[in-house]
Amino acid sequence: MLVAPGTGVWERRHWLGAGLMPGLAAAVGTLPVRAELLVAEGYPGAAAHTVLVVRPDGHLVAAMSGVRPAELYACADAVRGGSPEPVRETGTELVKEPSEKADPAPREASAKR
Repeated sequence: MLVAPGTGVWERRHWLGAGLMPGLAAAVGTLPVRAELLVAEGYPGAAAHTVLVVRPDGHLVAAMSGVRPAELYACADAVRGGSPEPVRETGTELVKEPSEKADPAPREASAKR
């Protein structure tokens, strides 16, 4: 959430591309979690241009002044419980073809009812 006094009197098309908004919108778009950018006229105790990170359940997680993409990203990681595990590459080495030297004799089922 960006605290931006004056957004209520200016048309959205004016403030959406001005000041902190383009950088903040870009930073929010790269977060490792589903996120929404909300703009508010005010928030109790927050100065103008304060960026607030709020969990979906409404708990305030962090407050920072201005756009700080690295801090915002780190905060999102902390909220979700840490960085994701590195993605393992999938390739043909993981998909094994049946060996020609496999046991040709069919195996009987050992389960009896």
